[in-house]
Amino acid sequence: MWTAPLWLLACASNPSPLPTPAEPPAKDVVLIVIDTLRADALGPAHTPTLDALAARGQAATLAWSGGTWTVPSVISLFTGAPVRQHGWDGPTGQQGRYPKLPTLPTLAETFRAAGFTTIGLYANGYLAEELGFDRGFDVWRRVPDAAMPKALAETLAALPPDPDRRHLLYLHLLGPHSTLRPSEEAAARHGVTEAVTAAGKQGLDIGAVARARRDPAVAETYRRAYHAVVEDTDARLAALLEAMGPMAEEAAIVVTSDHGELIGERGLAGHGAQLFAPLTQVPYLAVNVAPLPSAVSTVSTAARLSEAAGLEVRWPVVPELPLVAQREGALTLTLDGEAQAIWREGEAAAVYSVGAIEAAPSADDGRFEQARAAWEAAVPEGVRPGEAEALRPGTEEALRGLGYLD
Repeated sequence: MWTAPLWLLACASNPSPLPTPAEPPAKDVVLIVIDTLRADALGPAHTPTLDALAARGQAATLAWSGGTWTVPSVISLFTGAPVRQHGWDGPTGQQGRYPKLPTLPTLAETFRAAGFTTIGLYANGYLAEELGFDRGFDVWRRVPDAAMPKALAETLAALPPDPDRRHLLYLHLLGPHSTLRPSEEAAARHGVTEAVTAAGKQGLDIGAVARARRDPAVAETYRRAYHAVVEDTDARLAALLEAMGPMAEEAAIVVTSDHGELIGERGLAGHGAQLFAPLTQVPYLAVNVAPLPSAVSTVSTAARLSEAAGLEVRWPVVPELPLVAQREGALTLTLDGEAQAIWREGEAAAVYSVGAIEAAPSADDGRFEQARAAWEAAVPEGVRPGEAEALRPGTEEALRGLGYLD
């Protein structure tokens, strides 16, 4: 029978160690999140920019997001705390009322206290500042994907000259999130029909059709459109790196996603309240940071970037294994990327093959329950969010357009 490793069990009682500062520390730090980007999209889609970053630095063999929708996942990126610990685990369909971020130190607050100029540009309306994502940012601005390279260049150019200035950049592209609007070139490469392209330009969403109709033909169209938009996003990433100038060569950079996407698996599309591997497995590329372990939780990103910058910061302890994601009280973990256990409320673990989630699940032989117990002993159940806050009408309308609100 599988036994949890001693180092994992010890995490429950031992304090979190301080990361060892990188030598030499990176002057600037960049975190790029491409929303809704599943790990295996880098195969069917042509992604020369992402491929080049991986060649310059490292790509994790297996990376697992902390959650499967934007708010909990990004809170984990910002605080270094798993969803279990930061406590923000609400559903998406709350008609525009959401609690603020938990009162844990954030990446931007920590870097600004260390003297960094902190800049955040984001395209996903869920990162609206009334929830508190702006905490610690000198600049926090919502910008569409297409305008982000120019906005970044202008923001950097507007800073007073200072050769000693250090920067933290957070760039959140909407990427292949619905509504999908592939360029004509990418659509043609992937055989996306002109009708779908035209519908996307009008705000109509093939993803909504795929979610409503479990039709293999519709799912295939959605899959093609998804990969076409991934290619467009890769080109936009190249423009962002160009806008950074010399910083792009010297900075510590992490590129990842907040979650993946279902594009037909089990007849499903989108990223609803599910925890299947296409939602939890994401790319994880790193340049000018310490060597990555083969298995990476996106929750460890804050600690990784602090280390690269030479900052001694005590972030929450996150065992690299097992890899865990949580969604509205349900939980999944994997030990090796080959199989995952999913616990839904009131149910025993269902074990799925990561490569064939369409197949019926098997029962847990005990190893996943033991791994979960050890992980929960290592990760305290933390703060709970406060009262829900109403979003601005414009923000609510934007979220509704993304399919988040009922």
